[in-house]
Amino acid sequence: MTPLSFRELQAQLQPEWSQASTSQGPDVDVLLVPSLSMDQSQMELVTGAHHYEERQLFSLIRLRDPGVRMLYVTSKPIAELVVDAVLELLPGVPTSHARRRLHLFDTDDASNRPLTAKLLERPSLLARMAELLRPGRSFISCFVVSALEKELSERLQVPLLGTDPALGHWGSKAGSRELFARCGVPHPPGSPLVHNLDDLCEATAELWEAHPELRRTVVKLNEGFSGEGNAPLALEPLGLAELSAKGRRRSLRQALERLAMPSARWRDLLAEQGALVEAWVEGGDELSSPSVQGTIHPGLSGRPGTVEVLSTHEQVLGGASGQTYLAAAFRPTLATGVS
Repeated sequence: MTPLSFRELQAQLQPEWSQASTSQGPDVDVLLVPSLSMDQSQMELVTGAHHYEERQLFSLIRLRDPGVRMLYVTSKPIAELVVDAVLELLPGVPTSHARRRLHLFDTDDASNRPLTAKLLERPSLLARMAELLRPGRSFISCFVVSALEKELSERLQVPLLGTDPALGHWGSKAGSRELFARCGVPHPPGSPLVHNLDDLCEATAELWEAHPELRRTVVKLNEGFSGEGNAPLALEPLGLAELSAKGRRRSLRQALERLAMPSARWRDLLAEQGALVEAWVEGGDELSSPSVQGTIHPGLSGRPGTVEVLSTHEQVLGGASGQTYLAAAFRPTLATGVS
């Protein structure tokens, strides 16, 4: 039998599978893979990143629906005491009942590589999981979807509830700016994507020349996250208005060479994924950094799925650059601002 493609597998997803329920809901198996399939040099900057696999234990709330079974995979075994503590929080469901529908797997590999990469190296472990996943009644849920998770879906022949990684460009810094421009969403002036320091210097110079009132800009790695790929660049101390075009570029080049980007190997990442420069939006305490979380539910019979807003919150930013995500504050009214 010819294996199904990723697109064909995703066509099997049912709208109700993505919706948690407190009553009798879908009879479905969920394979939860909390893999941090992102640039590992940037992940090393995230404090406590090795705990992220356990952070996804909140997903066990789906076991409050008696029709749901869950396979939860981690790099190293999770302490039973921790699992029981989470299950005891489920409303209206005996812990023992939920525990019978939960199957824990681990790769016994504590290295800082993505969990999904470890899984793909262990065909016998995949085979054990596949035996529990019912054809046509199973899907994969991930922390992030990359080419690794796509391969896992195709290897197991189980659909993945997530965005095709082929669309990942639209979640990048350059892709987001392109979408904003297409849709008429106001956003700060900025540059195209560049891949070396010379072009980044030229882009910064052109941005200032078009907006000489700018006192600061921010350099953003195209695939940075949690603010760890952002670095502010102060323009005011450089006295650009008093310099010739050549002098401006020389001064900006020197400033960029000293740029305090969180990642020590940011120039390598510049070549690999690119970066852009944006105007720094001034406003002091009046500015806010709102964020929203939502779910795109699967469609049915060729119809697009619905979008459900799950939460809105205010990002708390800090760190050496003032750009690093630290926490979130949930408020009755979300202020308008720029993140």
